[in-house]
Amino acid sequence: MLSSRATSAARTQTKTKKAAKSVAKYQERAIIGKCPKAGLVSTHDAFPDITLRRQWTLRCWKQALKDADEWIEISDRMTSLVKNCGSRICGHIISCVWPQIIAMYGFVRKTTSQVVAQNCTLHNKLILKGAFHYKDPDTLSSFAQNKIISEILHLAWFEDKHLQGPLLSEHFNPISLETLVIFMMIDFCLHEWSTGAFLQATFYEKDVIHTHKIYRAEVEAWSDMNLTVTSNIRKKLFTCALHNSGVVSKQAAIVSGLVGEAKDQVQTELDGRTGDTDNELSA
Repeated sequence: MLSSRATSAARTQTKTKKAAKSVAKYQERAIIGKCPKAGLVSTHDAFPDITLRRQWTLRCWKQALKDADEWIEISDRMTSLVKNCGSRICGHIISCVWPQIIAMYGFVRKTTSQVVAQNCTLHNKLILKGAFHYKDPDTLSSFAQNKIISEILHLAWFEDKHLQGPLLSEHFNPISLETLVIFMMIDFCLHEWSTGAFLQATFYEKDVIHTHKIYRAEVEAWSDMNLTVTSNIRKKLFTCALHNSGVVSKQAAIVSGLVGEAKDQVQTELDGRTGDTDNELSA
C-alpha cells in the first residue's frame, strides 16, 4: 500500500497537472477571445512580413494578459496560435465568400454545356475591370459598393456581437481600406468558375500576394479621389454592419414628458384620489 505521504504527493501532482491544463485553456481563451492581432490582420495588413508578425504576436499576448490582469509566459503553442491567426482569418473569409458567389452573381453548379458557357461568360464579365465589386457591374458605377461587400463584412466579422467587428470595433470604424481588399478573396473565388464549371482551388498566401497588392493600390487610389466622401462610405458600411450584428447603440437622451399641462393634469388626477382602489380612475 502507498504511504500517506506518497498518496498526498500523488494528489498534489494530479492537482498540479489539472492546474496546468486549466492555465493552457485560459491562455487559449485569452488569445482567441479578443486578439488585437486578429484586428490588425483584418484591418491593417492581411499578409504582414515575419518581423511584423512577431511584433503583433507579442503585442497581442501582452494586451490579452493585461486585460486579464495576469502574467503568464507565452508558450511555443500560443506563439504559433497567434502567428497563424492571419491564415485562419483568410480561411474564414473565403468560407463566407463561397456561397455568396452563387447567391449574389448567379453562378450555377450544373455542368451542362449551356450552363458552363453561361458561367464562363458571367465570370469574364465580372472579372473584367473589377466589375464584380461595383454596385452596378454593367455600368461600373458605385465603386466597392456591390451588395456582396456588405454581406461578406457581415458574415466574416459582424454576424453577431461576439465576432471581431463588434469586439474590436476600434479597428473597424470606419471599415479600413485593407478590409475592403476582401476584393482579393472574391477575385480568388470567382476564378474557381473561370472554366464555367466550379473547380475548388487551394488558397496559398504566395499565390495571392500580388493580387492583394493590386487591389490595395486600387482602393487607395479610390479613397484619395475624395477623402471625405469615401470615408463616409466606409463609416456607413461599419454602422450598418454593427447594427446588423445585434449591438445596441447608445440611446438618445430621453426628454421628460412630465412638464407643463401634462404635469398639471397628472397633479389634478392625484389630488382627486386616495390610491386605494382602481375604481377612482373612472370616477
